[in-house]
Amino acid sequence: MEQSLFWQCKKFSELLPDELYALLKLRSRVFVVEQQALYLDLDDRDQHGFHLMLKDESGQLIACCRLLPPGILYPEAVIGRVVVDPAWRGRGLAHELMQQAVPRCLELYNTRQIHMSAQKHLQNFYARHGFQPITDEYLEDGIPHVGMLLDTSAINKKQPAGPVNCHVRYLGHSAWLVSTPARCLLFDYGDRPTRNQSGILADGVLNPVELPAVPLYVFASHRHGDHYSARLHSMMAKRPQTIFVLGLDEQPSCSESEAAPAGTWLAWPHAELQIDDLTIHCSGSTDSGVSFLIEMPEGTLYHGGDLALWDNTTFYNRVFREETDWLAGCCSIAGKQPDIAFVPVSTSDGYQEEPLLNGLWYFLEKIKPLHLLPMHGHGYEDLYQTFAELATARGFDQVTVLRERGEEVVFEL
Repeated sequence: MEQSLFWQCKKFSELLPDELYALLKLRSRVFVVEQQALYLDLDDRDQHGFHLMLKDESGQLIACCRLLPPGILYPEAVIGRVVVDPAWRGRGLAHELMQQAVPRCLELYNTRQIHMSAQKHLQNFYARHGFQPITDEYLEDGIPHVGMLLDTSAINKKQPAGPVNCHVRYLGHSAWLVSTPARCLLFDYGDRPTRNQSGILADGVLNPVELPAVPLYVFASHRHGDHYSARLHSMMAKRPQTIFVLGLDEQPSCSESEAAPAGTWLAWPHAELQIDDLTIHCSGSTDSGVSFLIEMPEGTLYHGGDLALWDNTTFYNRVFREETDWLAGCCSIAGKQPDIAFVPVSTSDGYQEEPLLNGLWYFLEKIKPLHLLPMHGHGYEDLYQTFAELATARGFDQVTVLRERGEEVVFEL
């Protein structure tokens, strides 16, 4: 759906009558009617806080929550009454609401701690935004709840204290396995190049048994067969702590979101996902799906998917530069360039022509990754070395070439 959505955050006294009516109507519709909870939503605390609202281009309220200062409900600041219009569910808006609410609450009240009384079935949802349980389960208005706390000072203490070894293994074409002590990330592991299920990871064939016992994040930039294998979902079904992120061409409908395999996050152009302690920026593509810019405590990764200047047409030039500029803006906001970037440097059928190279030079000038690994050349891995030599001649000598499936390199982040 192509609609312009916008955020507003207002004190109670600043709410217009129609805004207050829409806010209370949405809360009653969900918390009282839908959840069949007989309770008084108007608790005399709304007047003390701010109300964060997401609206569509016509001004219709889509989602909202309230932000209370310390001392009103708990000693800490509070995010509560988190609600999304049922007609808009399944599009990641609840995550966007939390991504907006947390920094606003911290800034408004000059605090490092936020308390939530979370419905028990949403505990994992709020955990993805940094909240940790601090109470046993209890009943509130007949619904199981758990007290949760976000302590940003504690989060900061969890950041790596020193350099972290990051193992990068080439699995063929655009597929990579990235491993740190805290996690594994698997990128664009497709059915082509052909992989049988009896092989081993060292040969570029995925065997879940070989993966470390840490959380696994499986990324697929789009659904083309050389980047995505639906078999991965069944292969990982019994493996704990596995999350899939699947790139789409556009924001999904509710039915598409509901049809996604269990444990799958959907990503679309210019979406931002917060999954556990990963912040994932998704660009558009010049072919299909997205590329991924991933901020994690250990460092920042970029996987280009099929974002490349494939041909010297007006469309490819415009889209490639717009998306590269958007990614550069994300890097600027984060204050950090990618530590490692996986970038397509050839077509699937072995072409590395001038438009493609010109796009790569533009990417390097804008993004400036510390390390770059060429990809998207299964069967034509010699082109990786060709690109490295051309890049060195242009003054960029941070290209690492892995040609054989199963070959590995270690970077210090």
